[in-house]
Amino acid sequence: MGEAGASLYKDRLVHIFEHKLILYNYYFPTYRQKALFFSEIGRMEQYRPTLWNGKYRFHGTGDFKTWFPSDPGRAKRTAIYKVTLNSQSTDICFTVVDSEKVGAIFMDKGLLSDLRH
Repeated sequence: MGEAGASLYKDRLVHIFEHKLILYNYYFPTYRQKALFFSEIGRMEQYRPTLWNGKYRFHGTGDFKTWFPSDPGRAKRTAIYKVTLNSQSTDICFTVVDSEKVGAIFMDKGLLSDLRH
């Protein structure tokens, strides 16, 4: 088991376990990972990537309210996930390689109620 239960999904951007999500390449400039326990998530939304919600945001922030882990391929992704944590004021937006599979996992976990494609 090791981490936080069984591994449900993994790609080069994220690793999803039964009770937590690990975002790779989160911190700048070290590119260390960040772990988010599902119990810390107040709200999660899924959006189709656009110029206005981060499609071309390589890493970091543009508004000091939302942080994006590094993803040089973000412009090619089909979804952006936005997480609001109970314990911090900064939102986190991230992308995954297979948004259809990940969206289904998050819906199954009760984290997403609507897939906004």
